[in-house]
Amino acid sequence: DFVTREKTKDSVFASLECLTTEKTKPMLSSFSKVQQRCLNALHMELRHHCYYFVGRISTVSFLLEEPPELPDGFVDELICDLGSIEARLAPLFALEKQEFLFGDIARLLRTLFTSGLASISAINQNGITRIRKDVFYL
Repeated sequence: DFVTREKTKDSVFASLECLTTEKTKPMLSSFSKVQQRCLNALHMELRHHCYYFVGRISTVSFLLEEPPELPDGFVDELICDLGSIEARLAPLFALEKQEFLFGDIARLLRTLFTSGLASISAINQNGITRIRKDVFYL
């Protein structure tokens, strides 16, 4: 009697497991798609932050009377912004997902910064020092 009940219990659990698996597969697939969309949205949002901050290079004057002690404000703000985002996201994501989110940011910053330099209409030696500081901090 005990053996019969155990076999019945096992077959019921097996049936439930099969039903549950079949019913949850579409839901799991849907969650996986949502997860990928969220990762892509974060990926794009991080790049948008870079465009926003580095895009302000065109509003900065590079005709300076004295050499700057610190980088431009947009550089400091970008570093703080990205650092804050990374600190919040790092505990939540595996390394490969972090690499997807942050992996090519340095290359993007280099491209944006270099492109932004083309908008400079006038510069002196102190302005060049400012650019060096900005690049070093980035």
